[in-house]
Amino acid sequence: MSSSNNQHRSDSALLANEALTIEEITVPWPDLKEEVEIKITLDQAKLKELDALVAGGNPPYWMDEAASKEWEEVPVTPIDQGVFPLRFDKNDWLHLNMYFHPDRASFFQFPILLKGTTEAGRTFVDSIPINNSPDLEQTVINKMIAKRKGEN
Repeated sequence: MSSSNNQHRSDSALLANEALTIEEITVPWPDLKEEVEIKITLDQAKLKELDALVAGGNPPYWMDEAASKEWEEVPVTPIDQGVFPLRFDKNDWLHLNMYFHPDRASFFQFPILLKGTTEAGRTFVDSIPINNSPDLEQTVINKMIAKRKGEN
């Protein structure tokens, strides 16, 4: 499940089909870390409420609540704070929250990579597609054109 909004945010929820460990979650290019921030929800008791989505239900209230908060106030864990490895049992959820810096003028189409190992010992790389485009005003576009032409 994934969603996005016009506040430079998106989220994805994934359900483990088998027990596994995620060793790393990354964006494909190091310089994107300045443009995209990723936080994860680790509270499985809370995440079990996402089971309703599998049957076509509505997202839990805390997802909408988090979307209305400032990014710094979202009560989840940034992926760069030593959270790995992450262990998941079968039917556990992973919820990723992404924030795209609003001042950028670039279109994003890339995968967030999840690298890990199943309980059976198979390594895997899975991806979450990111498609995000800024809402550019004509004045910003004009500045981009002028910069490209070497004008000030």
